[in-house]
Amino acid sequence: MNYLCRLLALIICLWPGPGMAQEARVATTITSDSMFYSPDKNEVSFEGNVHVVRDDFRIWSEKLIIYLAENETSTSTATPGNDQPSQDLSNVEKIVALNNVRLESQGKKGFCGKAIYFQQQEMLQMEESPRLEDGKNTISGEIIKLYTRDNRSEIIGGKKRVEAIFFSRPQQTK
Repeated sequence: MNYLCRLLALIICLWPGPGMAQEARVATTITSDSMFYSPDKNEVSFEGNVHVVRDDFRIWSEKLIIYLAENETSTSTATPGNDQPSQDLSNVEKIVALNNVRLESQGKKGFCGKAIYFQQQEMLQMEESPRLEDGKNTISGEIIKLYTRDNRSEIIGGKKRVEAIFFSRPQQTK
């Protein structure tokens, strides 16, 4: 139980979010109806009314799963005075939000059925009817990819074509 509590505390305090370097330490609060840790699957899942809050973004979903890559040094190293292995969160592989996903960051909003954040690529992929809103402007497609490190995006069509609706400001007359 002590190992689980330390793991949860590390996830909440150290999880790097979109656009954040892995060395950055930013407080993250995750609330949900329940939380499950599966060491055999290397995952932590939060279920029911999940809400993630950071200074730079907020996420709502029905389920959030944090997948940890296997890391020999982090899972086999015991801390002095404790026979439990220490956990290094630099091994977060990806984070998946499922069902009724809503994201907010810097006044912009996103909606989808599934959002996957790939830690190594620093890329958020939105699937299942994804839509981004910036005021009245909207864009949607089959898949939306947001590359946070490069500050660029890619909207992919397919069965559902890409649709962008932009509102321009009226020209002022002199």
